[in-house]
Amino acid sequence: MNDSKKNERGAVLALPWVDLAKVMSPFASTQDVATGEGAKTLAVKPKSPPGGAQPIDSSSYDVAFQRVTDRLFNGDRIDTKERLTAPILFAEILSLPAERRLETIQGEPRFHTYLLAEMLLESSREAWFDHPLKAIEGARLALAVAQRLDVAFYGSVLPRSLELKAHAYLGNAYRIRGSLADAYQAFQRVDALLEEGALNIYERAEVLSLKASLFKDLRQFADAGELLEEIEGVYRQAGDDHQVGRTQIQKAVVLGNQGRVLEAVDALRDAISLIDIRREPRVVVSAWITMSNFLVGEEQFDEAEEALRNVLDVTDRLSVARVRLVQGKIAAGREQLESAETKLIESQAIFTERGASFDAGLAALDLSLVYLRQGLVGRVRKMAEEILLVFRSHNLAPEIMAAMILFQHAAEREIATLGLVKEIVGYLERSRDFGSLKGFDSP
Repeated sequence: MNDSKKNERGAVLALPWVDLAKVMSPFASTQDVATGEGAKTLAVKPKSPPGGAQPIDSSSYDVAFQRVTDRLFNGDRIDTKERLTAPILFAEILSLPAERRLETIQGEPRFHTYLLAEMLLESSREAWFDHPLKAIEGARLALAVAQRLDVAFYGSVLPRSLELKAHAYLGNAYRIRGSLADAYQAFQRVDALLEEGALNIYERAEVLSLKASLFKDLRQFADAGELLEEIEGVYRQAGDDHQVGRTQIQKAVVLGNQGRVLEAVDALRDAISLIDIRREPRVVVSAWITMSNFLVGEEQFDEAEEALRNVLDVTDRLSVARVRLVQGKIAAGREQLESAETKLIESQAIFTERGASFDAGLAALDLSLVYLRQGLVGRVRKMAEEILLVFRSHNLAPEIMAAMILFQHAAEREIATLGLVKEIVGYLERSRDFGSLKGFDSP
């Protein structure tokens, strides 16, 4: 590549240092870029997250930032200008209105850089845990960059690797949101790119781990188990206990979704002991919440509450929503209906706020059970209408939609019963992530 192309791609601000933790914080917004004669600085002002929660401690992002920082300073094919300008390009994109970001990336070659794509992927990965819609956007933007990288400059391997990971991250974000049809389509593209051998063994293990999560949600447990065995073998050979533990958590969730709940709980405890909480604290949080939810299903409410005590100080909003959901179920199981109502309303509100509409619908179903026990049939009727609208938007399988329509009709006539709602909730909760109920053409 000639110098003019390099300059076009990197011509923004060549800063000697940018605080990536601030730039990439999900609650940070670019307020000002000072471009005076002397040292140039990027001023980032944290915004308060919705709901009055405190911003997540930036230390929880250290691993993600370190991965990007390593690439900023150690990339063989990455020139100095790109290393210095990537954080500024990233901040510039985030400063734009959301509707202009993709168009800007597509139309301006200076944004077509490898490290910008990597930073967008990392931002997507972090948003999996707290804001699925932001995760989807980050992966889409990264994909747009990856598809426009200059192969004459970067070679063919890096762009193809980035494109593959972007499809996988996008598919996983769709899966978390509950859009299984979109997730499946994204992983079809992943499969096609994997056949081209674009990834090294560890990148491939990461992508297959995400694919295994999709298989688990689809209740294709044999396929999920086969992938997870392969992945665990890779990490065992590498001596990476943390990733072994992470994979074992996935295997435990598969066990729980197969109805082997007590085995799953024991497996989760063993897996948690392998996790390096400094690397991925949210993985541990998710495992404890999953364990508690499994125990609620077995009506072991004391044990479920004990598991939740490990995560009561979480601050990211989706984790808070999941904790409140399980707390609401525990309270309902103990016939503490006012407490259950409060917890479930909070959970539903946070899921809605974060764009996790399918999870919000599930919380509303549990809330309907509470209202039925309280004899509040008018509220049940209103909830039934809202739930049906949510589930219709997620392209559910015909049998579950038929059950939901039956529920709505029963609620309208004020003849909905605990038995009917429990049957629907139980059907949904036979898969923790409820993916088997999304209607689409599965392989």
